Amino acid sequence: MIAGAVLLKSALSKVPVVGTRPLTDNFWYALAIRNTFKVPFTIGITTAYQQRRPIGQGLMPFTAVGDEAVLRLTPATEFVGDQKEREISREPVTEKRETKNGKTEVVQIGWRVTTEGSVKVHNTRSEPVTVIVRRTVEVKVSDKAEVKVQPSARIADRNPTSEIRWQLTIPQGEKTLTYQNRKLVIME
Repeated sequence: MIAGAVLLKSALSKVPVVGTRPLTDNFWYALAIRNTFKVPFTIGITTAYQQRRPIGQGLMPFTAVGDEAVLRLTPATEFVGDQKEREISREPVTEKRETKNGKTEVVQIGWRVTTEGSVKVHNTRSEPVTVIVRRTVEVKVSDKAEVKVQPSARIADRNPTSEIRWQLTIPQGEKTLTYQNRKLVIME
């Protein structure tokens, strides 16, 4: 255990985590660690031990004070994932602009695109397993999962970044998670 850090899940064999990278189907055994220090964790290689035996090694990302880091240790080969995303609607977005001769005109600046995503998780083990599934999308999300919204990185960006996080117990077999989101796509 890391001093000054809260280990959110300590039972390695029971917490596979799907990658936070967009549309990654790989599952990993991982540790979720909350930084309770007064300074951030810097990036670096970290080794995890269980009863004084090394159980895995991974790259600890930069973690601000109070944030959670996921330390991926080893692939979880007994879990299979499939992720899909598709566009379900597209609406024009317009804006009023003043012309050189003082008139107002309506100009299309882009589209409001609604997409639907699904994450399918298949547990090949004979017993139920608790998993954490994460997706990072560049939109505001409406879903029953835990959603963390970050403001746009640049002032020109009109879409916030959202991280969807589901934590659930999956019995042997398959479970499908779904979400919808809307994104502004600007015309160039």
